[in-house]
Amino acid sequence: MGKVIEFDLLTEELSNLREQGKKIVLCHGCFDLMHPGHIKHFQAAKQMGDILVVTVTPDIYVDKGPGRPAYSQDLRVSSIAALECVDFTSVNKWPTAEETLKILRPHIYVKGQEFEKFEDKTGKLQKELKILKEIGCEMSFTHEVVFSSTELINKYLIDAKKQTDDLIGYFNKSSSKSEYTKYYLSYLTKLLTLIDTDIIESIINAFIDTGERGNTIYFIGNGGSAVTASHFANDIGIGTRANGKKIIKAVSLVDNMAVVTAVANDEGYNNVFLYQLEALLQPEDLVFALSVSGNSKNIIEAVKYAKKINATTIGCTGFTGGILKEIVDISVHIPTPDGEYGPVEDIFAIIGHLIYSYLRINRRGYL
Repeated sequence: MGKVIEFDLLTEELSNLREQGKKIVLCHGCFDLMHPGHIKHFQAAKQMGDILVVTVTPDIYVDKGPGRPAYSQDLRVSSIAALECVDFTSVNKWPTAEETLKILRPHIYVKGQEFEKFEDKTGKLQKELKILKEIGCEMSFTHEVVFSSTELINKYLIDAKKQTDDLIGYFNKSSSKSEYTKYYLSYLTKLLTLIDTDIIESIINAFIDTGERGNTIYFIGNGGSAVTASHFANDIGIGTRANGKKIIKAVSLVDNMAVVTAVANDEGYNNVFLYQLEALLQPEDLVFALSVSGNSKNIIEAVKYAKKINATTIGCTGFTGGILKEIVDISVHIPTPDGEYGPVEDIFAIIGHLIYSYLRINRRGYL
């Protein structure tokens, strides 16, 4: 039997090895670009047991951005299998490792040191830990050199200005307005598949919790995102009202033109949201920020203040995510080349309608 093995056969093989008293170690990830950090990680993991198994994320569930994975799942598993320290490698069947852990039931589940103090904003790590407890599996961390496959690929393999998998590329190869339309819609569909649905669930839960506490959700954004912020606040504050349910209080801070223009004119545009939050925001309120670049100064100042007083922060971003992606409690990132405002703002609106429709049906039982 070779090292690269179908998942169902792997399950059988590990069952036999477990009966023989072998200690099974599992590593899981995308492993899109094999680098020294991965090799050191696998070598250290092997030292923790008898059999090292590495499962990889299937191509369809890789959510690293357009053009990813850079290498197909077959190439990724065959590259891993070439390492002497690896006993078996297989393509996972699911978006995450949760089902894999339940089925393979390793003795030790190994992650890199970057996860040891990881801020688990989506709850994924907690879900894994819950499963590990259920199956009696230990989580361990390696402490080797750390590289980022995404950063290496973006730096050396992908030129966003030259790739065809973006709007400029689609425009250049379109022979008609109709064909460009088809490309645009297919591109939008691809970007939508990159959204982590667990993060959307976390946002919905945050909205529900905020409403149940009687706190308020504040929406902020600039330009097209300002329109989405206003629309989102309307849908949540008005559209989710239901008999016998607490009203989810939602306010858009882009709508009062007297306040916005007064602060912008007298105190600077960077303060238009900050000043309003300083007057209104309470601890355990929620600030929902929309910024395609993730670097709008008035958005960043507002979010920093919200975190300072212990309000929950959620950010929707495009491009590389900017500062906002790094500082919010929950982040939805639509990875696109710089300048692609349209598709990102399209998805901002879809996310708003997705969350609104769920809450409305959940609270009312109908749309």
